[in-house]
Amino acid sequence: MKIKNNFFQRVLMILSLIFVCGVIYSQTCTISFLPAVNYTVASSPGGMVAADLDEDGNTDLAFTRSDTVSIVEIFFGSASGVFSVSTGFASGNGSIDLVATDLNGDTRQDIITSNFVGNSLSVLLNAGSGSFAPPVDFPCGSGPRALAIGDFNGDTNMDLVTGNSNTDSVTVLLGDGTGGFSGTVSFLTGSNPFGVVVADFNNDGDSDLVTTNEGNNTISLLLGDGTGNFTAPQPFNVSGSVRKITCGDFNADGNMDVATAHFAFPQVSVLLGTGTGSFNPFVNYISSVGAVCMGITSADFDTDGIIDLAVPNNAQNTASVLIGSGTGTFATGVAFLVQTVPLGITQGDFNNDLQPDLAIVNLGSGGSISVLLNNTNCATGFQGASADQSASVSPNPFSDHFSLHTDGKKSEVEIYNMEGKKIRSFSVLQTNTEVDLSTENSGIYLIRTTDGSFSKKIVKE
Repeated sequence: MKIKNNFFQRVLMILSLIFVCGVIYSQTCTISFLPAVNYTVASSPGGMVAADLDEDGNTDLAFTRSDTVSIVEIFFGSASGVFSVSTGFASGNGSIDLVATDLNGDTRQDIITSNFVGNSLSVLLNAGSGSFAPPVDFPCGSGPRALAIGDFNGDTNMDLVTGNSNTDSVTVLLGDGTGGFSGTVSFLTGSNPFGVVVADFNNDGDSDLVTTNEGNNTISLLLGDGTGNFTAPQPFNVSGSVRKITCGDFNADGNMDVATAHFAFPQVSVLLGTGTGSFNPFVNYISSVGAVCMGITSADFDTDGIIDLAVPNNAQNTASVLIGSGTGTFATGVAFLVQTVPLGITQGDFNNDLQPDLAIVNLGSGGSISVLLNNTNCATGFQGASADQSASVSPNPFSDHFSLHTDGKKSEVEIYNMEGKKIRSFSVLQTNTEVDLSTENSGIYLIRTTDGSFSKKIVKE
């Protein structure tokens, strides 16, 4: 793994956060962002993803835009959170959404777009140093609007899933580990799927799917069997004009929850998962008075160990953060000014300060990207680093592996990323357990026991 340029500064910050202060705040902090820095784009941007695409240790932004041709445009990031002049690469016909992941096992982040007009995916393999090979197209369902990644058949190769708005379906493409796909299967959803997320919603160790269905104001849960197949969709009601979706453990019960954005209403719908392949009825929370939102993302924006939500407010030219309580409820959104007609949103640590920042896609005035750097200052009032001082993690920070040291009693352990998505769950039976996170991106993670006896932030460099 490549070490970040400002490694020693980051280590000092990490040590102060983890070993001196601990993990969870005992006081409420006010969320704060610096004024937006806006970057003009050549034409209206679409989907956006944050990833280190040129392997320099800094987070970059890639987004789709379609004018006379379809382009993936990249703003290359820096350690200060400033982005350089963009570079464009050809993509498929009518590119609308995109994700980044390593499809061919070379540790570089490749780009995949969903092509609404072309009814296909485009794979742009990372050629190194911020350059990409020409797109290779793969057919999928009609009108692919949503796109997500996961390992659906347990072979450690990354797979893709599209939400196909014209055929009320998802298409699963099983990765072959070389940048191509070994199989393609489609499964029915609700009407007009607009968003899709991947997580384990019934705690069986296999990846499941949830789609947002704008045509009938539902979400659909499709349970995976670990071989690349999925059950018939189970519908759950949400509010009207549902668009995008995010997931995380919002109430710290070990079960995955979802939150949806609604284009016609100033609210998000939160559905708390039961852990058995079902959801409790939705509860709405206000994003901002008079606002409407299409996109949504989740992260621990005030670094208190609790997942928060963020949405763009299309009617107000703002982005809002809804602070989570840790019990699955959320405060009314706190709004921050961006440019006109914000529709898309993503999060990442753009200036390497261990706090998640925001990037917003704006369609007004020809198109722009607004970057909000997080400057929330809650550096006091922490509780202890863990509830159980007999448990520890070393080294921390780590590269690919770390050791979990316990008292030897059987424990159930879970690891979450900062979006609140569970990435590992396992049983501990011995005093020293080696944990492999080599396949995960650099960043901050939370490791905890299900009984609440141990909880700690860990950092992968």
